[in-house]
Amino acid sequence: MNPIILDIEDKEFVVELEYKIKPYLETFYPNYKLAYKDYFEDEQDWDELINRVVGVPLKTLERCNPQHKKQIIYILSSIRTFPSTIKTIDLKTLTFGNFIDLDVYFFNNPLKYYDDILKILTPEQNIDNLYVWDMFKAFNHFMEFRLWIYKQYKGLFGWNESEDRDESGDLRYSNVSEIAGSWFNIVCVLANEDINKIDETTNQPLIKVLNFLSRKKDKDLEQLKLMKKHKVL
Repeated sequence: MNPIILDIEDKEFVVELEYKIKPYLETFYPNYKLAYKDYFEDEQDWDELINRVVGVPLKTLERCNPQHKKQIIYILSSIRTFPSTIKTIDLKTLTFGNFIDLDVYFFNNPLKYYDDILKILTPEQNIDNLYVWDMFKAFNHFMEFRLWIYKQYKGLFGWNESEDRDESGDLRYSNVSEIAGSWFNIVCVLANEDINKIDETTNQPLIKVLNFLSRKKDKDLEQLKLMKKHKVL
């Protein structure tokens, strides 16, 4: 994929379009290991981003037409959405433990844990050879599946659609539902508080575990209704 050449004040600047994952993160998100921040969202970050990625001096950017800067940002942000042919596993075959791991990684910071995420989603791929658009396609594939799971088992999770998409309707990589933070307690309950049974529990198929939890919750609610009806509570 050929780079784009920008002519700014009689000087040429190169916009590279091909990025493997690690070089992309180091260039676009130098602090991604500390916190996930989308530099494309806030116009106040644009000059610093263009300066770091393209090399246009900050003084030059201060004089640039804002519309031109917006076009550069559009080019840079579109790199993440280039077509990808990456193949991920059938997510319905995930183990309960793998789903928990993915949910926690995305809840905290998917860019920080991209290597662990892709090892689960694309185990046969050499991650060092993947491009950044492959990573984001795999991320979004899991996010859509996660959303489908929460919808299918909304009675179990107390799922709220507003927490999974931003104002523009795009999927969030984290939310404030605190679902991810409660997984360990769920695992301990299923393992009957026996540490030796935790691995056995997390290695169970995801759908099997969720069906079991849903049935258990329905039974518990029915029992609670009967207790209230007979004024036991």
